[in-house]
Amino acid sequence: MGASTWNYFVPYDGAPERALRQLREDVFRNEKYGDGIPSAGSMRTTLEELIAERPDAAEARDRLEAMIKKIEALRAQMPEMPKPSTIEELLEQRAENGTHSILDIQGISPTPDFGAVSPLPREDLVALFGSDQPTHEAVEAMLGDERLMEHPLIAERWQGVYFTVYRDDQPAELCFIGTSGD
Repeated sequence: MGASTWNYFVPYDGAPERALRQLREDVFRNEKYGDGIPSAGSMRTTLEELIAERPDAAEARDRLEAMIKKIEALRAQMPEMPKPSTIEELLEQRAENGTHSILDIQGISPTPDFGAVSPLPREDLVALFGSDQPTHEAVEAMLGDERLMEHPLIAERWQGVYFTVYRDDQPAELCFIGTSGD
């Protein structure tokens, strides 16, 4: 398995703590979290891209199908966990594997800390987005970019950052980005 990087945009209301709490409740209620084990579908998509680059695509495709069957068999053998009724219960079930989502983040800290998101410093906003008032489009354009994904405050497991996203020079959203899961 491995860690997962996640990101969320939520409406700006001036209270990051409240926004984080509401976001976590929404993610839990809508079951938008993972277990760190790739699904056969996500593996297929990733591997299809790799197959396209191989000189012997037929052999690579046969190997892909065999691997997906093994993954599906392993997933079928996994014991079914009871559906948790609270975020805390889910976190206890997942333990060190985490949820690979914002649910692994417990709060907000003024400085980087385990289990918390902290404000992305102004100089980092400017370096990453060319402005200390990035737009939604500017942030979306950077998602997946190595400079953002490997930023030490984002790539460090079990923590993340948040910052304000602007529209027409006014705060419009908060963006939460981080990495968790094992």
